[in-house]
Amino acid sequence: MNQAYNHRDIPLNNYIVRELICELYSGKGYVKRASIIEEILQYHLDQGGKAPKIQLPLLVSTVLKEMAKAGRAERREGSHGFWRILPSAEHVEERGISESLKALEERIDRLEKVVLLVLSSAIGNYAIGSAKEYLSIFQSFPVHKVELLQEEYGTFEKAIESFLSIIEEKPNSQ
Repeated sequence: MNQAYNHRDIPLNNYIVRELICELYSGKGYVKRASIIEEILQYHLDQGGKAPKIQLPLLVSTVLKEMAKAGRAERREGSHGFWRILPSAEHVEERGISESLKALEERIDRLEKVVLLVLSSAIGNYAIGSAKEYLSIFQSFPVHKVELLQEEYGTFEKAIESFLSIIEEKPNSQ
């Protein structure tokens, strides 16, 4: 038992589960939800905490979904029960600012490529005249399609990243 543990003698609850998930899994790749449940309970009990008053699987699922909405966790596509906890600002500082900036630059580069690809795909030959004339050739239905993508992927950023991954997987047609 750890006398310095902040949650000693307290039943496992949403707040503690969220804190332990961040502490134990932030930036460490995908983990099966069942492992998270088991390891968090064991860690909490070993440190002197008490068992939860409600079902732990429900508690962990709720916290993971809340974290996903807040952009702190994501479920692996095409799998059941695998989650990744995204690093917090504190974790980024531990990794080093230069590494984090490099990752952000790479992400921005990928997003810029998608924007350029989309803009050049069907309208490259119409780049004449003023900016207003150029923009007037766009139709509104792609906006509706992008909104559907956002609903499916959760955010525009995830939809854009998925788009580029799909394009990169296609064999080169040149």
